[in-house]
Amino acid sequence: MRPFSVSLLRHITAPHTLTAPLVTKTRCLHRGIFAASSSSIQSPPPGHRRCAPSRSVSTGFSEHQVQDLCGPELRLLNKLYDGLVGGQRASLAECITLVETQHPRKKELAQVLLQRVLAYRKEQESQNGGKPVAFRVGLSGPPGAGKSSFIEVVGKMLTARGHKVSVLAVDPSSCTTGGSLLGDKTRMTELSRDMNAFIRPSPASGTLGGVTRTTNEAIVLCEGAGYDIVLVETVGVGQSEFAVADMVDMFVLLIPPAGGDELQGIKRGIIERADLVVVTKSDGDLVVPARRIQAEYTSALKLLRRQSKSWNLKLEEISMAPLCKLLNSSPLGRLSTYPLTVSVPTCFLLCCSGGSRVLKHKTHSDKKYPVMRASSQTNEGIPEAWAVMQSYQDAMLASGELQRRRQAQHKVWMWSLIQENVLLHFSNHPGVRGALPQLEEKVTKGAISPGLAADLLLKTFLSS
Repeated sequence: MRPFSVSLLRHITAPHTLTAPLVTKTRCLHRGIFAASSSSIQSPPPGHRRCAPSRSVSTGFSEHQVQDLCGPELRLLNKLYDGLVGGQRASLAECITLVETQHPRKKELAQVLLQRVLAYRKEQESQNGGKPVAFRVGLSGPPGAGKSSFIEVVGKMLTARGHKVSVLAVDPSSCTTGGSLLGDKTRMTELSRDMNAFIRPSPASGTLGGVTRTTNEAIVLCEGAGYDIVLVETVGVGQSEFAVADMVDMFVLLIPPAGGDELQGIKRGIIERADLVVVTKSDGDLVVPARRIQAEYTSALKLLRRQSKSWNLKLEEISMAPLCKLLNSSPLGRLSTYPLTVSVPTCFLLCCSGGSRVLKHKTHSDKKYPVMRASSQTNEGIPEAWAVMQSYQDAMLASGELQRRRQAQHKVWMWSLIQENVLLHFSNHPGVRGALPQLEEKVTKGAISPGLAADLLLKTFLSS
């Protein structure tokens, strides 16, 4: 008998492969997939496709009606799970492919796999004192803001410091053909070759908000694979597209030097959801425009209320290794305190103690939005930007706001899935599909209003 391969994923649901009757029992499916390991499962005899045995395992998840697992499906999911928690990038990519599928049966398998990964992540967090094991950062901005270049520089810096970084890049899809170039990974050539980094480009596929419909699932899978930094790059977005803010711990907005005036900074929408604003491409001839945009946004954002109540940038220690190295080698390194001017729009004080150098971030009493400048060409401002992100993470963890934010995000995740599934059931309803052509014709001819047609379709859907 030829060993089962992951490439057979597209065949495991074909009618001719399932000779045993399918039983719609939730308990058998879920208990089977939560078996201790794939090695404890005996392979069925040749030519026989038996269902997984029921086992009493405490899983802690809600049951729903799905079909019973058969041998190939169980072995496939166990193989994917073992490879995922083992940190194999190929298994992680296959798991994301599974959750992105539109096939009904494979979507059920993906949910079972995802539930097991969630249980594993919950166990890891309990061992970590109840704190999240990964830091999620969403990076968004208009087209041409340099998001991919910024992420590559940050990613290389983090992997050099010992972090495991995953990048979920969302590419726009064609509104006519539905295709996508998936070209973000080509802009991260060096990072894609790093063994401690994982880059997954995915098409938006018509999903609004700059993300895909399975971005939440992909984030969970990356965390299950051991990546402690998850960077989510959205497509080029506008003022009202900020769905990624409900998926990550910190939302960073990247804007190019020609990012408008102060009026753009006070417009409600994506600006007020940002925890950090970074003016990119601050090098060469664009330094002066970048400084102007930084000053204008810093002034304009004073009128907006901050998203986080825990992070107000009060004398927080920020690691500034490049500047410390420079000061250690200069005569000024002997001074006890020395004012600095860097790309961060507030004052840094240098506190020297022996051979160590630690910068403390001091701000005024008002809670400002941090607006920084950075260059992916010269790396100026990149370490400082990440230092601010770390201070944000520390403050949110210390106050418990990060955990509360994730709990609220799970509710948003659930309701987004409800809306998606309700719309899918509505579109596939026999009564709706039967009445739709006639109502569409009446709407186009002006016989009835679109609102009345929608009400008639909803009544048809709810009446049966």
